[in-house]
Amino acid sequence: MIIYNLYFLKSLNGMYFFFRDYTDNVPGLVIVKKSRNFYNSIDSKHTILEIDNVLQLYLKLIYVRYEKIFTPTPHPLPFLKAQFIVFHDLFPFKISFWGVIKIILLNLAALSTKLHICHINKSMLSELKKLLRMGKQSYVYMPNRLPEIANAVNDELEILKDHKLERLIIGLIGTDSSKKNYDTFLPLIFKELGQNVKVRIYGNLNPYIINILSTFKAYKIELVVPDQADLVNFLKENDCVCSVSTDEGFARPLAMSLIMGIEVHVVDCAVYNEFYKGMAMFHDNPQELVGYLKQRKGPLEKNPKLILEFVEKMNSDYNISKVRLFEAVS
Repeated sequence: MIIYNLYFLKSLNGMYFFFRDYTDNVPGLVIVKKSRNFYNSIDSKHTILEIDNVLQLYLKLIYVRYEKIFTPTPHPLPFLKAQFIVFHDLFPFKISFWGVIKIILLNLAALSTKLHICHINKSMLSELKKLLRMGKQSYVYMPNRLPEIANAVNDELEILKDHKLERLIIGLIGTDSSKKNYDTFLPLIFKELGQNVKVRIYGNLNPYIINILSTFKAYKIELVVPDQADLVNFLKENDCVCSVSTDEGFARPLAMSLIMGIEVHVVDCAVYNEFYKGMAMFHDNPQELVGYLKQRKGPLEKNPKLILEFVEKMNSDYNISKVRLFEAVS
């Protein structure tokens, strides 16, 4: 039996949808989750074990006599056998004091049990191995899944308008932490584009985004939470989607934007080069990105063939990874 451990998930974010990818069409799941959280919509055909604290978590896992634990977050459980834990990015381990504490706890857990370290991109693997200096662990590439779309891009779709004639609508993705760099990006947008721009942000309400919205309350910023609109409906209302974060793990919404034919702009970093080279437009820094939007004359030329190949490659790697996961727990 495999246990799906959602105890450490705090919101409907990319890690939650990653979990859904790897449990799609899998019957009879045993899912551990926190009581009274946002996973009330989980299919009732699954076995749901609700808990309130870590002690209860251990007691439940001992009681059900599991074979493996799959945790879609980087949170191992010391002394419990055979765990698959998923690293989406390394930003949480870079935050000064708390990052150091997390690295220490991770290594102590690795000493007490064998861990299968799952990583959603290949760019962070060497740095990830440097974090884990204790214990014995295996490393497993476990990529995201993308929609199966026969015609990934509509050649006639030109979503980004000439913003000299209409107000430009910029979509930003995620509200989870300061890694989004909104405090750097938003002042540049409003300084250079003024009232000719509207910013829409997709994510959950939390202290970080509350502070951002308060700081820039004089400008046109709309927060769209997942409960109000799914990702596709959010994306299609934007002229372009931008990211100035250099600490993302994959950024599924960027892939979805490309599939939908929406123009994507990013700052240059290893992960974006791994996945989006040749499809998104790369910029050296946020200033260059905003400068491009200010001077832009027309829509970027799309490469439907490259995007379709990207979708097929991602899903092929995902299918291989999913088969290996279930082989490991059979």
